[in-house]
Amino acid sequence: MDFEIIDFCAASEEELFRVVKDNIKTANMMESEVKKLRSMTKIKHTKKTKSYKTNPNIAKDQKEEKQKIEINQDFEDEFNYYYDEIKKISSMDCSREHIEENLPQKSNYDYASILLRIKAELLRNIKEIHELLMTEKENLTKEDWLEFREEITLNEQKIQLITEIEKSKEKECSQEEQKRNHLILVPTSGGNIRVIEELKRIDSAYYEGFLGLFQSIIDGSFKNVKRFDHNHSQLYGISEVKDFKIRVIFDRIGPHDYAILTAFIKKTDKDKSYVEKLINTVMQYKNQKERLKTQLEQEKFIKLNEQYQEELFNILLPNTKKESNKGGNIL
Repeated sequence: MDFEIIDFCAASEEELFRVVKDNIKTANMMESEVKKLRSMTKIKHTKKTKSYKTNPNIAKDQKEEKQKIEINQDFEDEFNYYYDEIKKISSMDCSREHIEENLPQKSNYDYASILLRIKAELLRNIKEIHELLMTEKENLTKEDWLEFREEITLNEQKIQLITEIEKSKEKECSQEEQKRNHLILVPTSGGNIRVIEELKRIDSAYYEGFLGLFQSIIDGSFKNVKRFDHNHSQLYGISEVKDFKIRVIFDRIGPHDYAILTAFIKKTDKDKSYVEKLINTVMQYKNQKERLKTQLEQEKFIKLNEQYQEELFNILLPNTKKESNKGGNIL
């Protein structure tokens, strides 16, 4: 079930139409696979919530249904985080190494489901492009056809690489887990480290949870990760990891470098009071984002950031020995 590849520069108009028509048939077959893949992920995550015995109590049933929706939404948030990263990869950067570093770790419980969904969405993109080529063929220039063909080829390449990664030997998982991400603690306009200042004002009862969130960024597991979407235009592209009542806001600024913007307690899912403050924090960060990226290779900056990171972990886990923080391994 592969698409036919053709040299768009050398092909005649009749050949172009024939190939697109044939590929539409292939795309339609893939559409059924897309639906099947989506169904598989939805069924899997629905089953994860069915740990209760049937109870005639309506209130309890409603609670279970609510929990099921929330758990599925957590999966959707996590899937969207990784899918957004895959979508950003251009044809120039589309290598197995680059794809792999933007996928979840194999130790992630939802690893297989996330990869299935990513491939399903890439297949859907291919189908939509083929349908567009057929319906708009009289209005498209040869340059348009070339551009769309390149996009199809890129999606096909991503699917192929993801499949290769998925089928790679399990022993590679141990090598993957040795890779550590680096936390870059973002300063305020006054030069202080915002997240450290904020944590000092938070009840220490939450410190263990925050420690787990920071560790999940370092080890690449990204606990309950979510990226802000277009519904929050000023926050779009910024991400968060979360646990019960707590959030850590971050942004990726390098292959293994993650800027830590802020950490806070969110009282309820309906709590909107933090949005204005968060937007202000994000805007301040964006004003210095490019400068932070240029400093990632500066030894003086890295050493100073390591000192800030050690201070952060000493707040969250006072008894942690300094040696245990080396290389980001804090647990």
